[in-house]
Amino acid sequence: MLEFVRLFWSSKKGATAIVVAVTLPVLVTSAAFGTEAAFWTYRHRLVQQQADAAAYAGTLELMEGDENGIDVTGAIEESLAINGFRGDIGTYVAEWPPKSGAYAGKKSRAGFRV
Repeated sequence: MLEFVRLFWSSKKGATAIVVAVTLPVLVTSAAFGTEAAFWTYRHRLVQQQADAAAYAGTLELMEGDENGIDVTGAIEESLAINGFRGDIGTYVAEWPPKSGAYAGKKSRAGFRV
């Protein structure tokens, strides 16, 4: 029996299978975290693009001379709808004039947060 144990521990057969079995969970976990980080980055970029497009639409309405802000918020909402913004994932706030920040109270500016 002692001879069998000695031969078993000194044998090189199957060593690769043991190394793979030990390292595979680490590799799978790393791949899962990498995939999650990539998806988070993609979603962040998508929402940022939607916010940029909505802010641009609101800016164009301000440049046309909207005096009451209704068209500004309407343009922002329309842009968000066109670009696929989902209210169940996030929210947005459109302010005209902005209530906070460097341009608070200025009618020539609009505030927008996602």
